[in-house]
Amino acid sequence: MTQEARTIARTVAKRLAAAHGPDLPAEVELAIAAGGQPVDRDRYADPVAIGQLVVAAATLGWTVYLGLRRDNPKPTSDLVRRTIRARLHEQLDVDGGVRERVVDVVIEETTHAAGLDAPE
Repeated sequence: MTQEARTIARTVAKRLAAAHGPDLPAEVELAIAAGGQPVDRDRYADPVAIGQLVVAAATLGWTVYLGLRRDNPKPTSDLVRRTIRARLHEQLDVDGGVRERVVDVVIEETTHAAGLDAPE
């Protein structure tokens, strides 16, 4: 896991803590320390599982951005957003409100970390 992905995961956790509980940043730290082990998709109501989802999504989002940047040194924000969303849905089997919100915030923070635009 890159430093950028860890930073994105931590920022996403802080942004989502109000909705998912004050322990979410700590759960993300545990997931980071555990190396971002796979997420149990049936447990998203559990803050531990949400923390794991945040770490997995942040890692995948940053990896997608780096891949796009290899092909085009300056990918557009729209291309990055669309590609990350598609890959997160494909790789993380994302559906439902909680997971969609995590994906939205991960995309915002990834494009911000890449210098493509500011988070909303």
